[in-house]
Amino acid sequence: MRLTVVIILLLMQAGYTQNTPQDIYNTVPFYDETNMLLSDGDVVQVIYAGNDQAINQPVMNIGQSSNGQTTGDDMLLSSHSIGENMPPGSGMFYVTITAYATHDEGYPAAGDYIYVRIFNHDELLNATFYGDGQLHLVTNQLGNNYEVQLPGGILGTPLPIVPATRQDEIPDEYQLGPNYPNPFNNTTLIPLEIPSGTQPYMTELIIFDIMGRRVKSLLASRLWPGKHIVQWDGKNDRGTRVAGGIYLVMMRNPLYLSTQKIMLLP
Repeated sequence: MRLTVVIILLLMQAGYTQNTPQDIYNTVPFYDETNMLLSDGDVVQVIYAGNDQAINQPVMNIGQSSNGQTTGDDMLLSSHSIGENMPPGSGMFYVTITAYATHDEGYPAAGDYIYVRIFNHDELLNATFYGDGQLHLVTNQLGNNYEVQLPGGILGTPLPIVPATRQDEIPDEYQLGPNYPNPFNNTTLIPLEIPSGTQPYMTELIIFDIMGRRVKSLLASRLWPGKHIVQWDGKNDRGTRVAGGIYLVMMRNPLYLSTQKIMLLP
């Protein structure tokens, strides 16, 4: 009887410390900034968040070999692609990595945080947009899978920002451009520019009504230098379409503040 108990305890310990598969996938298709499905082959990175357990912004230097590389103490674990192990044109992927018991065996190990970064191009060199999935705790237990949600934990939401496609298109100063079309009745596009040589400050784009009441937060993100476009569909933060009339769009960060009028048709 004593021998049987010892064998069971040893098996339990072995099961607890063994390396396990970690499935990583999305169940709702990912869309790009034009409301189109991400293309098969678009780059998917699995990244170890490092000791700081935080997502660090990537290098964005389009056309250069450093474009899309991790920064800080983040570590690229593996590269994959949209469409991997899924039907063509699905906007989804399904991959499996190994979760290790300890760092002596490899990364990620139990207790680590990982996340997924998505690019909108099949060549990292030319990628012009990324979205980061939420952080995921690795527990090294069977069934602890990672369903990627993007952006900011929201499923089924198009990626809202379009950066510059070439390094020589990066502007020299901040600017909130006029929306188009204006007036509009379905959706309107709001251009904004972040100049070269600046760090990625937290930038907000907010819609207010004519009385100054907050209607919709369109953007709250650290933007890298480039030209960006944000879409507004005439809905408030609750997802309800607002009444026709004049609204204000405000862009602000620590170095810039600008407001413009928008006309929403009934």
